Amino acid sequence: LRAKRASGIIANLSGEIKDIVLNQMADALEENSEFIVQENYKDMQDGKRERLSDALMDRLLLNENRIKAMAKALE
Repeated sequence: LRAKRASGIIANLSGEIKDIVLNQMADALEENSEFIVQENYKDMQDGKRERLSDALMDRLLLNENRIKAMAKALE
């Protein structure tokens, strides 16, 4: 819900401000990647307990490379 609201706000910003926001998001991903990976591990354990499909588990898996790719896409 918060992401949806934020996307509406970002959509109305100037291109220059959008670039700043997206770069800050990329920086935050990279700066917090260790924490994100640790928390994702917990989510993956929950997914195993819930017997999520292998395909869904793969899509949910976050590691350093995937986080870097997400940050690069934001840049």
